Amino acid sequence: MTVVYLVRHGETTLNTEGRLQGGTIDAPLTAKGESQVEAIASLLARELAGRGSPIRLQSSPLGRALATARIIAARVPTTPTAIDERLREIDFGRWTGLTFAEIEQTDAALWVARQLDPWHIRSPGGESYSDVSQRACDWLAAQTSDVIAVAHGVFGRVLRGTVLGLNGGAIRKLSEHHTDIVVIEAGTVQVLSA
Repeated sequence: MTVVYLVRHGETTLNTEGRLQGGTIDAPLTAKGESQVEAIASLLARELAGRGSPIRLQSSPLGRALATARIIAARVPTTPTAIDERLREIDFGRWTGLTFAEIEQTDAALWVARQLDPWHIRSPGGESYSDVSQRACDWLAAQTSDVIAVAHGVFGRVLRGTVLGLNGGAIRKLSEHHTDIVVIEAGTVQVLSA
């Protein structure tokens, strides 16, 4: 039975500014973000202690995820990091790099509509939760052995919510902490906190 250990990247400088990074721009991890990943790596090392062989490690292609994967690989016996485009963050289109307040000023009606129905409503030039769910489920179905996957906040919420059978509104309410590991196994979801 395949076990997925889904990890969100550590805090970035754009996270601290409240800006949407999405799948097209990047920012470095903060010192706090690096500490968060160290805590995650320690928890993974404990969870995987005694494992006979290295676990596979996959990452989104974005720099913040790759930096997180490097920290994990330094503490946990893993295979070399494989990049998978399906793990990238949701594309926010023209909202990328903006704060919620800036989006409300420029696209108020669409912003409200998206808050009410993130499953179907796309940001301008971006993705909906349904779009992310399709690629996340495609990625999950392709997993044939245990894996640590380094991804992003919205991606993790959508994948977890889809596995749990939640709707878009309920998925929006799921946490996306930088210090959580979402363990997916046989259609069940468990959250471990570092």
